[in-house]
Amino acid sequence: MFDTILGQDRAVEYLKRACNSGRIHHAYLFLGEEGVGRKYSAKIFAAFLNCREKDKPCGYCSSCMKVLKGIHPDVKVVLPDGQSIKIEQIRAIINEIYMRPYEGKKKVYIIDEASSMTLQAQNAFLKTLEEPAQDSVIILISNTTKGLLPTILSRTVILKFGNIDIRAIEKYLIERLNIEENKSKLIARFSKGSIGKAINLANSEFLNFREEVIGTIYGILTTDNYEAIGYYSFFEKNKDRMEDILDLISTWFRDFIIYAETGDDSAIFNIDCIQGFAELLRRGIKPIRDYLEVIKKAKYSLLHNVNFQTFVFSMLLELEEVKNRWSR
Repeated sequence: MFDTILGQDRAVEYLKRACNSGRIHHAYLFLGEEGVGRKYSAKIFAAFLNCREKDKPCGYCSSCMKVLKGIHPDVKVVLPDGQSIKIEQIRAIINEIYMRPYEGKKKVYIIDEASSMTLQAQNAFLKTLEEPAQDSVIILISNTTKGLLPTILSRTVILKFGNIDIRAIEKYLIERLNIEENKSKLIARFSKGSIGKAINLANSEFLNFREEVIGTIYGILTTDNYEAIGYYSFFEKNKDRMEDILDLISTWFRDFIIYAETGDDSAIFNIDCIQGFAELLRRGIKPIRDYLEVIKKAKYSLLHNVNFQTFVFSMLLELEEVKNRWSR
């Protein structure tokens, strides 16, 4: 089952060696961004530690199935209570960690968002790390070491989980989720190296929404003498998604600039917009930089809770001004 962990060869190889040699450390830190396989890897590792078959982890024995379903009595996941993991949650672990496993071989505690532990919780946790329980393994999961005490870090094996190659994500989407190649290419690029994000995008209306956003901004840039009110309705309809809309527009402009300056499509997100870029490029690249500044200004205004209608019309009029200025 370790082979089902996507794009984390170094971390997987380390875990395999530890498992095969029997040299299991009492505490690990799985360090990496959200969605790159940290939690899934922790579950696979926990399944190995409790698997009943010869070839571990088998994935089909009752123990493996319980771990993967999140119902194994000896494998527990600790999540933040609100904004942080509190001392009471750590005390609950301490009270039972030295007890023998209920039905498995090892008790495994997976502490998600470990960097959110309060200082009191971390100090309480230190003694457990200094005097580890023989039948227990602790796996901390975090996207940063900031906020974690150096004494905690020094007592854990740190495994780094990097962003996944977009070609591996694309292949996964095609072969595992049966998504057509063109859509898989787009989703893989927008996933930014996160298989978790890629799966979420694949299971959402993201691509349709993106096409609607691009169609709107393309219309604004290419339609002569457009009426702002006609485009305002799109933004008003998607008022709750304005941040996403501005991010998509910014990315589209960024892609345009990269393609215009390098002719290289390997670093762009909107791979299907090359033809549109080529058409707009006849008007020059300088207007695009000015358009991007308008969107940056709009993002700033959005963060400061300005009147929505005023904010949108101001953005549309500024885009029109840029277009008129460069079309003379």
